[in-house]
Amino acid sequence: MVENGLITRIDVATPRDGATPTISTAKGIGIGSTEADVELNYGGSGNSALAPYGHNDSDRWVTVERTPTLGVVISISGGKVVSLWAGRRESIAYTEGCS
Repeated sequence: MVENGLITRIDVATPRDGATPTISTAKGIGIGSTEADVELNYGGSGNSALAPYGHNDSDRWVTVERTPTLGVVISISGGKVVSLWAGRRESIAYTEGCS
C-alpha cells in the first residue's frame, strides 16, 4: 500500500497460480501456519478480532508485534493462516488493502 508516496503496508497472500509464500513473522508464523501455532507463539500478546469479511466466528484477524507506530496482522480462516500484512498501525487497520 502506498500513501502519499510512501509504502505504508505490505500484504502477503498465496497467489491463485503460485506457490505458498515463505515470508513469515519474526516468530515464524506464515501462510499455512495453524491457529494453534499463532496461539503458541503469541499467546495473549495478540489482539484478536472477528474478520470483517469472515464466513464464521472462527475467521479472525490477530494483530501482533505491535509498537506505537507499526504492527503485523495475521488473518486466520479454517484454523490456518491465509494471509498477513505489516506496516503502519493506521494502514494495517484498514479493512481493504486497496482503494
